[in-house]
Amino acid sequence: MDYARADFALWYWRTNNGAEVDLLVELDGRLVAAVEFKSRSTVSRADLSGLRSFHGDCPEVPCFLVCTAPEPFQLDLVQVLPWRMYLESLLGSLLKTS
Repeated sequence: MDYARADFALWYWRTNNGAEVDLLVELDGRLVAAVEFKSRSTVSRADLSGLRSFHGDCPEVPCFLVCTAPEPFQLDLVQVLPWRMYLESLLGSLLKTS
């Protein structure tokens, strides 16, 4: 982020009840993505509990689940992305801000 001189901040999110999201991405002081990571290709609605809880508090923030699935797809309120696609998208975002 420093190298690209991007105004990004990275956070994680966790409630007192234990719901959590692995990564929140903030750009120019505004949350732009909530991301959960799974190291498997098959994901289910049970994997969305933290994102679902976060979405209840911040419904305007797009939610993503990054995994080893071969193709992107939508699962409820979450865009499921293959990890390579996620990294390409992240790199593209960083280069646009530099």
